[in-house]
Amino acid sequence: MQDPLILDSRRSWIRLALALLIAVVGNAGMWAIILILPNIQGEFDASRAAASLPYSATMLGFALGNFLIGRAVDRFGLSLSLAAAGTVMGIGFAIAALVDSIAALTVVHLAIGFGSAASFGPLIADVSQWFLRRRGLAVAIAACGNYLAGALWPMALQPVLASGTWRDAYLVLAAICVLVMVPLTLSLRRPLPEAALAVSEAAAAARAKTTGLSPRALTALLAVAGIGCCVAMSMPQVQTGRAPCAGSV
Repeated sequence: MQDPLILDSRRSWIRLALALLIAVVGNAGMWAIILILPNIQGEFDASRAAASLPYSATMLGFALGNFLIGRAVDRFGLSLSLAAAGTVMGIGFAIAALVDSIAALTVVHLAIGFGSAASFGPLIADVSQWFLRRRGLAVAIAACGNYLAGALWPMALQPVLASGTWRDAYLVLAAICVLVMVPLTLSLRRPLPEAALAVSEAAAAARAKTTGLSPRALTALLAVAGIGCCVAMSMPQVQTGRAPCAGSV
């Protein structure tokens, strides 16, 4: 197969399917804390504001990770970067299951959020390069991994929470990150051929010019839109994820 013809090929769709699976596993780091917020609030007898701190740290780590892991992908490749992120998440969930304070849990969730970011922006960016005619569809499917994680993990972990504690659920997530996510990253170790990458980047640059904005201005507007979107989403997620606590603020 000639290099440029690999774009939108069967191999591209297989890579997208694997990326979606990795995204569903990796984005558990973003949603797990929402699921256990009532447990955290009850166990540590915390106010609503205090119980939200691990979630806030997760989002901060997620934001930093999308930027810094993206740079690591440019230097070390997607597979190695994802494997390292999955390992960080696995270790983070295991340590979180052992902490005895919200402060410690908050610090650990900064690392969990950082690792989880590899399964969002960097993964979507890689997938986009493998498509030309169906790039928009491919990016949309890859992005769905984040939301599928939010839909599936609460159902998957509910039996563990029902029969055990949130710490048991976190140990399960730690094992899944190391035993499932890390091996899956090996399937993405083959990079896009140089000739196909050149065609893909040229097409992306040509489409970006149609906006009439410079790359920096376009990036800034997308960043503002992303923040506005995620702030609006996070409020109902966290509010509905917590049990009411009389007298808390």
